[in-house]
Amino acid sequence: MKVIPHSRPSLGKEEEGEVLAVLKSGQIGQGRIVKKAEKSFANFIGVKGALLVNSGTAACHLALLSLGIKEKDEVILPSYVCPALLNAIGYTGAKPILCEVKRTDFNLDPAAVKKKINRRTKAIIVPHLFGAPADFKELAKFKIPLIEDISQNIGGNYRGKKIGSLGKVSICSFYATKLITCGEGGIAFSDDEILLKKMNDLRDYDEKENYLLRYNYKLTEMQASILLVQLKKLSSFIARRKNLASEYNEAFSRYNIRLPSGKGHVFYRYVLRIPENRDLKKIILLFQKKGIICRRPVYKPLHRYLRQKGFPVTEAIWHSALSLPLYPSLRKEESKRIISAGKSIFSQLI
Repeated sequence: MKVIPHSRPSLGKEEEGEVLAVLKSGQIGQGRIVKKAEKSFANFIGVKGALLVNSGTAACHLALLSLGIKEKDEVILPSYVCPALLNAIGYTGAKPILCEVKRTDFNLDPAAVKKKINRRTKAIIVPHLFGAPADFKELAKFKIPLIEDISQNIGGNYRGKKIGSLGKVSICSFYATKLITCGEGGIAFSDDEILLKKMNDLRDYDEKENYLLRYNYKLTEMQASILLVQLKKLSSFIARRKNLASEYNEAFSRYNIRLPSGKGHVFYRYVLRIPENRDLKKIILLFQKKGIICRRPVYKPLHRYLRQKGFPVTEAIWHSALSLPLYPSLRKEESKRIISAGKSIFSQLI
């Protein structure tokens, strides 16, 4: 029995051809193709500029620095997210302020955010978790710079605007499991030319007139060439994800589980919730025995790493959220296996 992985990148001959062309050119460090990709991504999002870097964490770090975030400042972010954002805040010396998320879409809860704001709050990091757009309209009312994390919703829309064009600065990861990928990599977007200039200066340390603490955050030409191909495929990737999600929703609608839904969802992850009194680890193991790798979509909430209490919604979600395999390269026979296994396992929850 062949195992169906939780994630699988969607790469093909076109990406392979572009990488070979770069290798033959002899120019593999940051250069012309990186600049071309930056322009293509900026045009796609609809902002003035973009900067490619070597990871999403690097993009977040540069975004925070461009906003002047420093020691004793506070940055709000959800607890229900991976540690990359927490690390980026740590690099600046600022204090992370963890916040609750909404039960419906797992995104930052504006009501909870409001309670955490004070005079030291200098930024709010807003991920669009699992592909569902966050409530930017409400979060923007706080008049605090928003760093939009579009790693899980690039290509999506919110109230008629492109995801990525909403924040003061936006960031995205191109890690191997993301909507589009080059293995590693990231990007920062902004309409603010001053912020773009600051990030561009800090991205590379060499050939500068003065000395500042700068970074080696550059991306290679090979990675940029892959991203240019992946960007062209993004709309078809999202269409495939939505079709698979519809198949899953139809198949699992009769069972005692809460299915994902929502306008603007691009289904980076298909995350459902089982009853909170059921054993999530056992269900993951049951899928594994059928050759299907399912996971908690967030390995561990940030408040658990920081040993903080008082996050009941996040805790409830963490104990009940299950992510099924869903990606463009998932074959028809694989999705049928997942649906068949899901029906068998979820029928035990009725």
